[in-house]
Amino acid sequence: DPWASFPTADKRDMQAELAKAIPGIRFTSGYRDKAYNASLRARGYHPSDNSEHLDGAALDMLPPPGKSLAWLRQQVARYDPGARLLVHDGHLHGGFDGYNSAPKLGGMKGR
Repeated sequence: DPWASFPTADKRDMQAELAKAIPGIRFTSGYRDKAYNASLRARGYHPSDNSEHLDGAALDMLPPPGKSLAWLRQQVARYDPGARLLVHDGHLHGGFDGYNSAPKLGGMKGR
């Protein structure tokens, strides 16, 4: 195998890490393809044309019941100070360095 001598990069599992750090956190979106991103736009959402979801580098999250999006933003920032966080379209969008393996969630599941 010609690739055997190359080191493998450790992949972060942000969904598992955040679920452990913030009990009750809910994940609504992970990896999305361009067609699904376009379908969100057609339904009135505002996904970015260069969304980190297209690279599997982002998760959309909701707080546990009884907690606010502002609270969730604080918790995620405390866990990963380098996270790019934006409260947007009724959820918390998080982009994470070293993370490119977001699962298909929500409407992308099964695609």
